[in-house]
Amino acid sequence: MRKKLSKILCSAASRKTSGRSGGGGGGAAGDGEALSILKRISLDPQPLHSSPSSSSSVRSRLKSSAKRRSASPPQIHAVDSAQELSGMICNILQGDHVFPSDSDTTSSYSEPFDAISLKNFLGTSLIPEDHKSPQKKIVSRVRKQLYVFKNTQSRRYNELMKECADKIGAEATMEMFGRFGRETGIMEYKTLTKLCIAKARQCTGDHSLCFIHNAYQLLSSMRERGFRIDEESYGPILMLLIDMRMTQEFQTFSALIKDENAGSFSRMAYYEMLFWIRVGDEDKIRELSNSVGVDATENCYNLAESYLLAFCDSDRKEELLELLEVLDVSKISSLKYAASIFKSLGRLQLENFFKKFILTVKTTEPGAARASSFIYDYVTSIPNLAVDEIKSTFINLHNQLGVLLSIETCDMLIKLCCSSSKVHHAMDVVDQMCQSGLDVPVKSFHPLLHACERHCEFDLVGPIYSMIRQYKLIPNSDTFKSMISLYVRMKDFEGAYKLLTDAAEINEVPTASMYNAIMAGYFREAKK
Repeated sequence: MRKKLSKILCSAASRKTSGRSGGGGGGAAGDGEALSILKRISLDPQPLHSSPSSSSSVRSRLKSSAKRRSASPPQIHAVDSAQELSGMICNILQGDHVFPSDSDTTSSYSEPFDAISLKNFLGTSLIPEDHKSPQKKIVSRVRKQLYVFKNTQSRRYNELMKECADKIGAEATMEMFGRFGRETGIMEYKTLTKLCIAKARQCTGDHSLCFIHNAYQLLSSMRERGFRIDEESYGPILMLLIDMRMTQEFQTFSALIKDENAGSFSRMAYYEMLFWIRVGDEDKIRELSNSVGVDATENCYNLAESYLLAFCDSDRKEELLELLEVLDVSKISSLKYAASIFKSLGRLQLENFFKKFILTVKTTEPGAARASSFIYDYVTSIPNLAVDEIKSTFINLHNQLGVLLSIETCDMLIKLCCSSSKVHHAMDVVDQMCQSGLDVPVKSFHPLLHACERHCEFDLVGPIYSMIRQYKLIPNSDTFKSMISLYVRMKDFEGAYKLLTDAAEINEVPTASMYNAIMAGYFREAKK
């Protein structure tokens, strides 16, 4: 069959070439003839043998097909049909005969090859022909396939780009993929930049400088292509130069970024101050600090804010206190930056400033919603504080400052206690949440149950379940499954069966995982 197919493809290719040389219309007719030949070969139920009778039969079918096609050539675009032809050849050689029927020839061939390949990607339909969904569902399914295919293709492309950049370098990778016709976008630039930074951190000396130079070339290329160089792109590079204390390179990158993005001036001040702090140039630090005028303009205020964040990250207590006296924390441009300030206050143990700022933040609408989170940032940053002290300090500060507990921060504190094997303290936090009137979700108990199993404190499942029932919370299937597993680990099968009854009473249908947890306990007992 392979030899016969080769002859047919050669003849089809020669007719296609002659048709193109003769004029534009001949190419379409040649394509249509070749497509017809391939289609009929794939749909022919009889296999191609080397016997004379079979060969003559095939030739007669090809001749009759050629006559019919030449009488009424299909209207096919030359480029599309060429792509379809190559795809169908691959399908035949691989044994994947997925061609449309005679009635669907015109509509199917009028579509691009990419769409045909995508439709036939799974090979067969997921539902029977007699029970197809309405047209809207089919369109929705096709769109979903296109979305998944596009996302998967992008992820795999980034992985391939990383592998190539690791082997041949960033510049050669971009040149190679450019020859393939793949347009380099902002995500590809960021991927290659991150790879250069990672390589520069791993190397030393001239090798590190080579990767830093590649990162500079990538940023320059982004600027030439018209892409905006945001902080996500230049921030990691500047942090690398700060850690390596490379003065000239830092100034070169700073000039490139400032020329490209004028709005990054105040943000660049943060990295500049951080660099001089890391280098240890006290004169430059004092010069920049004295140049700040927070009462003049908004730009000067943003500049002071950037310097303040640099002092917070470096724990420069003297300069930090000077700026805290004149800056209004409630006007900080980002809650993320405010969290950094409160963490620094905790590390430096500046409790008076902390309480002052919390009372100020409570007066603003966004700050009031985040006040509990700021207290958590402050308390967890205090050095040498045990978990039980963190819990008590966290709750006491809420009571002293009149700040309501939030479910988000309490969940973080619960996870902190559970990770430190302090399940009892985590139960106290949950109890405080329920008593404060919060609408506590039952999933807040899941870290407790998992910690009980992980740290072999199975007997706590009873008090936890009593607390759930006391505050009239409704357990879900995951909650029941975890509690059943704990009862089984205690060999209390009666308590485990009672939980199945309780689940049925609240219309929670017992799941297979619940029964599996009980059977796993029986199997463990049988092995002993």
